[in-house]
Amino acid sequence: MHCDALTDWATVVSIARRSTVIFNGVDLGPMWDFCVNALGRELGIPTVAGQSYDWLWDTEFYSNKPGARCQACKGSKSFEAWLNSYAVHFGAKEDRDRTAMLRRMFPSPSTTLAADAIAAFLRNDPNFRMDGPTLQAIIASALRDALTPPPPAGAGPGAGAGAAVGARAVSVPHHRRAAGAAAELTLDTAPAFFSSLHRRCLARMLPGAVSRQHDLRFIPRPHHVDTRFVGSWVCVCLAASVHMVSQWVAALFAEDNIRNDLQPPSSFTMILGQGKSGAEQGYHEELQFAKMGVLPVTELLKVPKTHYDDASDEFCGMCQAGAGRSIREVVPLPAVAP
Repeated sequence: MHCDALTDWATVVSIARRSTVIFNGVDLGPMWDFCVNALGRELGIPTVAGQSYDWLWDTEFYSNKPGARCQACKGSKSFEAWLNSYAVHFGAKEDRDRTAMLRRMFPSPSTTLAADAIAAFLRNDPNFRMDGPTLQAIIASALRDALTPPPPAGAGPGAGAGAAVGARAVSVPHHRRAAGAAAELTLDTAPAFFSSLHRRCLARMLPGAVSRQHDLRFIPRPHHVDTRFVGSWVCVCLAASVHMVSQWVAALFAEDNIRNDLQPPSSFTMILGQGKSGAEQGYHEELQFAKMGVLPVTELLKVPKTHYDDASDEFCGMCQAGAGRSIREVVPLPAVAP
């Protein structure tokens, strides 16, 4: 079939419900990959992703069985840390990129933006390219969150809602809007807006919610160089595709006890031009640092190799949502006064 995977997400979901595995080769950015893996997690079917560039290709494979690791397992030490690891994609991380983005968004300190102007910025800015009716609703809610002061401590059921599962309700600076004033974003209220945007988008992308979305145009799709005639070519593309299928087949053999020695890795990189895997290349690079005395020999390749059926991380929000946790517990929203 041929379709726009973002606009026709409901069709993608319908096909996935009738499938036994999802092969993801669509280059729409990391948040697209997040959604595809969340869908596989929700449906309990494996997801296999592949990409290639120049003389390199890599694949990822996750069984999406209960208790097994997923694409979002990052080794985070808390749910808040897991949630914050995705803030950069939504302009919610305080860094130089956000500072540059805010300069584009607010040409002068006195600039104010209504909801339509915010939507136009997110649609046209190369870091976002977000659009669609779902985004309009998210913008309205995030703008309200940014302009509404939080309730006083202990103000009742709404205060601090969603602070379960080890996460806590977000606390960001708010600026009270004068009664009757138009809802417009300022440079001062932008951090609170993007914090809410981050959480409200991510809440729609988790297992239990992602399959109910009509389209995914609200996810960030940062602009990147078109690699069709630059870095992507048939040998690495074909190699990645073959390896994607072989990982899935190897898992089938292992699960049917045909070959108990097969255990596909959850991530694998191959550098065809050097005939090395990514792990081998990493070892040789670390070895050079060890020879120079920069890195102790005992630290060589300390990063553990993960496999498709390894146990999930304790503080992975996608795994928790896939196991039935409330999305509002996994992604707490800003507490605002009624």
